[in-house]
Amino acid sequence: MNKYEHGGDIYEIPGVARDFSISCNPLGMPDAVARALKSNTRLFSMYPDPRCRKLRTAISDYLSVPEEMILCGNGSADLINRICACFRPSRALVTAPSFSDYERCVEVFGGKVTEYPLYPEEGFNVSSSILDYIDDSMDMVFLCTPNNPTGQLIDSQLLYSIAKRCEETDTIFVLDECFLPFTGEKSMAHYSSAFPHMLILRAFTKIYSMAGIRLGHLIGSESLIKKIAPFGAEWSVSAPAQVCGTEALNLEPEWSRRTREYVSHEKKFMTEKLTEAGLRVFPPAANFILAESPVSLANPLLEYGLMVRDCSNFSGLDEHYIRIGLLDHESNRELAEAIKEILDGR
Repeated sequence: MNKYEHGGDIYEIPGVARDFSISCNPLGMPDAVARALKSNTRLFSMYPDPRCRKLRTAISDYLSVPEEMILCGNGSADLINRICACFRPSRALVTAPSFSDYERCVEVFGGKVTEYPLYPEEGFNVSSSILDYIDDSMDMVFLCTPNNPTGQLIDSQLLYSIAKRCEETDTIFVLDECFLPFTGEKSMAHYSSAFPHMLILRAFTKIYSMAGIRLGHLIGSESLIKKIAPFGAEWSVSAPAQVCGTEALNLEPEWSRRTREYVSHEKKFMTEKLTEAGLRVFPPAANFILAESPVSLANPLLEYGLMVRDCSNFSGLDEHYIRIGLLDHESNRELAEAIKEILDGR
């Protein structure tokens, strides 16, 4: 795989019946969001609100942060690109493995990344040793909790210590919380006022299964938000996206609660089945599972019409690792049975 290739590219692969390579909500996009799209088509012939006023108000109410500290974008990838375009870090710290767009965007704007390695024998957990990597020479730190693709949460007290260290070293701290709603853990957005160098990255992509809509938001000090905003294109958040985001937040907290309940059940089911089949499963905190197989599974599973995320292009992983985005129960069962059949037939 290409170093920066992602999951979800089913368009050139024929015969994919089930796509486990992405990690969106297995419940799908909420029906209320689909209805809101259909009932607001009159807005789609007009330019969208460039400041996303209504949407930012909804996010502000939901996360209890001032509207001035919120910037909306065309998905989290757009916002990562804006951050790097704005600050052009010469050196940035990323965990290995983690979401490749952090590294890609840093390098596009002339910077280099330093990797903080995560080890399977340590459960791919981030420890306090990461603080030793953050000094005056580090311009930016990217962290993801739960981390993609490992699924591990970073301890909240450690995150606080990292944010504090970044203040001391004048380092921009970007914390990706796109998968956090699946866990029920508290967002670090509540500490944004205490840490002026911290930026919280969130998206509607995962928890509301709105990958094709493209909608994300950034939370940070008003001064940082004002610096970053001009690096995005005008009208970068479409009218349909703003309608979807506003309606989705009207469903909280029940939507996230219901999602966590469903995901918890399916994680338990799949962890048991995959372990029984002979895979090493790393206990997940989010809606996806990282597993290590004694043989490569990605290509054999395509013969069953099942697409998982081949993790061979993640730093620190190889072709024996796959990431499974949970789907409905029947699809999950089908995948588990196919994996068992492949491994039994070795």
